[in-house]
Formats: sequence, C-alpha cells, structure tokens
Amino acid sequence: MNDNTLSMDLIFPTYLYRIKVEQFLDNVLTATNKALDLVYTEPLNELYPVYHTHQMRHYEELANFVNYVGLTGWKILDSQGYQMDDKEVYFEAMWCQEHRKTSGMDVHVHPNNACQLVGFYVIACDEEEAKRPVITVYDPKPAKIQIGLDNKNLAVISPASNSINYKVEPGLLVFTNAWVPHSISRNPSEVPFKVMHFNIGVRPVTPKPFAQPAEVI
Repeated sequence: MNDNTLSMDLIFPTYLYRIKVEQFLDNVLTATNKALDLVYTEPLNELYPVYHTHQMRHYEELANFVNYVGLTGWKILDSQGYQMDDKEVYFEAMWCQEHRKTSGMDVHVHPNNACQLVGFYVIACDEEEAKRPVITVYDPKPAKIQIGLDNKNLAVISPASNSINYKVEPGLLVFTNAWVPHSISRNPSEVPFKVMHFNIGVRPVTPKPFAQPAEVI
C-alpha cells in the first residue's frame, strides 16, 4: 500500500455456486415422480398450488446424486475457510417441490443451526425461457439494505445489488450458505416447475469403534 493508491479488500463476501449436471436428471426424475405420486391426493392450496414430497434423501435412485451433492457441499465449506477436516456433511432435509401455475416460494432463510448450506436442483420447467420462474437470492446484510443508495444498473451484479435473479434450466444445481435469503418467483406456466430443494448440515466425524480384542487365555 502506498500514498497514491486506494487499497481495496473484499471482505465478508456472499457466494452462490452454480453448475449444470444433467447426468442425474433421469434418476432424480424417476425418484421424484414416485414421491409425488404419494402426495397427489392431497388438496392444492389455491394461492400456492404446490406439491411437497416427503423427505427423499434415502431413495435408492438418488444415491449417486446425494453423494455428489454432499461431497460438493463439503468442498464448498472447506474452500470458504471453515475447519472441515474433522467434520462431515449430511442432509438435514431433501425434498421435491412441484410448483403449478402461480405457485412460488416466498423469501426465507433456514435458521436451524444444523443447516449450513441450501440448494436447488432443477428437474423440469417450461421449454420457453420466458415462461420459467427464477431463483432469487438477497443481500443478507440488513444494515446495507436500510441505507442503500439507488442502483444505477440493475442488470449488473455489483456491491449495489440488493437481490439477484438466476434463470433456471433442467440440470442446474445451485448452492449457497443457509443464512442467505432466497426465493422462487411464481411459476407463470401451465407446465409444472419441478425442483429438488435440500439443506446440508455439518457434524463432527464419528470415530469408528475399535474392534473387540481377542480373549487372552
């Protein structure tokens, strides 16, 4: 640092991670269709016509998907600087949401201290991009929202951004920290929007017990 240069440090950042992984779509779709069949008899809410499945992390068809997502989640937390060498991740929750037309998910966070990461895996949506909902994340700093100035360009992600919309497509996998507020806009299409939503927790690695020694006679 010198007298003529303004030094800048990126501090307290917020990250969202995205990757397209289509190799899991067939198995995830098979599993979610089975799970949705169990709840289709339940009445739909008129304001939020959505079907929620029961917990799905133990479905046999999801074994490879669960392993991939869990390992990726561990690597994300490790890369963020958290002490993960003596910890493992697990799925605090994993379920499918099928949003019919006009259904969405209001902005929220996951306050359960067991939950460290949240994420989405997009399974199915309308073929037309304009008829798809968006996943929105929000600046988690309330003090910044309170005194923030007008954003000069909403199309550009910058420190002035208060919320960011992400387009969806089948195979899109998204992670962010559980303290980041997130939502799904209302589905404008007659085609149901199917998405897997998951919460990843962290716990100490359980030491393996020693084998019982042989009896000495």
